[in-house]
Amino acid sequence: MEKKRSYDKSLKKAVDLSLGLLALAREKAEKKVKELSKRGDLNKKDAEKILTKITKDISKEQNKVLKTVHKELKRAINIVGGEITVKAKRFKKSKSKNKKRKKK
Repeated sequence: MEKKRSYDKSLKKAVDLSLGLLALAREKAEKKVKELSKRGDLNKKDAEKILTKITKDISKEQNKVLKTVHKELKRAINIVGGEITVKAKRFKKSKSKNKKRKKK
């Protein structure tokens, strides 16, 4: 069970870090584009196009992160589910043995 907690914490940290970095990248890019637009180095139409592209690209990356997380969670659930099944079978087996001993 300790292994599972460690895995959960690691997965949460990785997701938080990934999504945080993507959000930070978006903020920095938006800030830079707005700065260029204000200085006149970039017209408003081009700035909007760039911001739209950045937003789409970052959204795609966030979706990739979330898909990976989903896949890993399914894998973890299957591992835990398998462990529970094995323990349940062992429990039933030991319970069955105890009943047989009591009958003798």
